[in-house]
Amino acid sequence: MQLRAAAGVYFDQMDPGILGDVITESLGDTVRRGLGALAAWPNPPDVTHAPAVGSQLTLLAHNIQAPRTGRVSLGVWRALGSGLAAQVAGTYRHTDYLPRRRDLNLPLAPSGHDQYGRPIYGTLVQEGSLLAA
Repeated sequence: MQLRAAAGVYFDQMDPGILGDVITESLGDTVRRGLGALAAWPNPPDVTHAPAVGSQLTLLAHNIQAPRTGRVSLGVWRALGSGLAAQVAGTYRHTDYLPRRRDLNLPLAPSGHDQYGRPIYGTLVQEGSLLAA
């Protein structure tokens, strides 16, 4: 019988897209949302078809770090006869410092929930085969 165990802490690199978001969205650009037939596509729609709902701004948390994962593995292996073996193994993982985005332009409370319990913000509208809030 053999017992195998491993443990470690693994660090990833910072996603350069996060810093790109900070650079491109640091001016507080106006967010406009529209659904359906947008006039003059692909040019930006007018305020009738896509009204302004707020500003877009990316901020970094004071404790931003690259993702860090702690992992522990344990396994037991045993030979049962000629050419036959049994193994039982398991792994536990936990990751910290994953980037998270939050839209502050959403209403404070959702207007409903989907079949999986995820919040829905806004009124559901069906546009052809597309269902959107």
